[in-house]
Amino acid sequence: MTFEQYISHPAETDDGEPTLLVGEGDRFDDDGHLRTVADRMVEACQGQTLTDGTPAEPVAEVIGLTHDFAKLTRWAQKHLRDQPFQHSDEYRYHAFPSALVTLYCLLECRDEVGDYAAEVATLVVAGHHDRRSPPEPSKLAENYGRATPEGQPTADVREAYERVDKQFDDIDDKVPDRADRIVRAAAEGEGEGSWSGLREWHSDRTEPVDGLHDHLMCFAQMGDRDTGDGYYADVVRLWTALKLADQTAASGLEDDDIGGTLPDREALGQHVDDLNEGEGILADLNCLRDRARRGATDNVEALVASDDVDLITLPTGFGKTYAGLSAGLRAADINDSRLVYVLPYTSILDQTAGEIQSVFGVSPYSKAFTLH
Repeated sequence: MTFEQYISHPAETDDGEPTLLVGEGDRFDDDGHLRTVADRMVEACQGQTLTDGTPAEPVAEVIGLTHDFAKLTRWAQKHLRDQPFQHSDEYRYHAFPSALVTLYCLLECRDEVGDYAAEVATLVVAGHHDRRSPPEPSKLAENYGRATPEGQPTADVREAYERVDKQFDDIDDKVPDRADRIVRAAAEGEGEGSWSGLREWHSDRTEPVDGLHDHLMCFAQMGDRDTGDGYYADVVRLWTALKLADQTAASGLEDDDIGGTLPDREALGQHVDDLNEGEGILADLNCLRDRARRGATDNVEALVASDDVDLITLPTGFGKTYAGLSAGLRAADINDSRLVYVLPYTSILDQTAGEIQSVFGVSPYSKAFTLH
């Protein structure tokens, strides 16, 4: 069974259009989910470098182009269309077979990318739908790298690889040309890659099927890796870029709708000025709060230049929230960056979020403010 169009996500509404996996007429353009995600990931990772010195952009591009590759199977397409199919749910799962495509394109076809970067990218794609975030290499090792004491894959692991073989067979039987276009786009660079080359590579790396084949050993070693700060940072960097690009593309957001804006710092100043209009002790307290806010904000320019850390110490009720917000927004304005406000308890977070929304007139769904 083939489909006239291969989609990555169903329509958001009854009268809406589904998101195309590649693009109209199989064109690799902005109408296709894979190209959109790849472009947004590259932009998110621009100028960044992984721990091993690999530029993040080419790795991000391959992740974006391959992360939904296995949605080419008929089982995934039926699921996206809410149509029944006779196989178990595992046949519609696309993350792991797509991760193998990621591994092939980076390991075999991109000469500028080494084993370390290919491993991190493979983990990101394999775990991009995990409920735990970010993905853990131990889980990948558990699912695809476990062996018995006799040196054979466990039953679950062997079934997983047999299922991938059937998924690849289904793609090869129904849409080999589409598969080849995706692989060639992701493998672009000094190396060469193709769908037939990937099939041969995968077949070689899963022999013997009942032994310690290369794929199994690769994922087993991921679980044994000493994951230091650099490894974790690289996983988070690429995983968050994928989540941002994937979810915004699937939601139909245009590029111009993604960027954020800073809340208006003058709104905070006006709010504090209004507070100062009180009388008696409250008016005196508000004056002290305003003085603290202005002092913290006035120090920001020198603080940013020094690359140091500032500490605001005030008694309870003396305006640390407003002082911190004002100083943080000023620093973000100088650096042309965003402001992340971190709090240790949910109760304080909800209280502060409510105050921010009231003072700045924003909501968690606006460009100026979001709440996690």
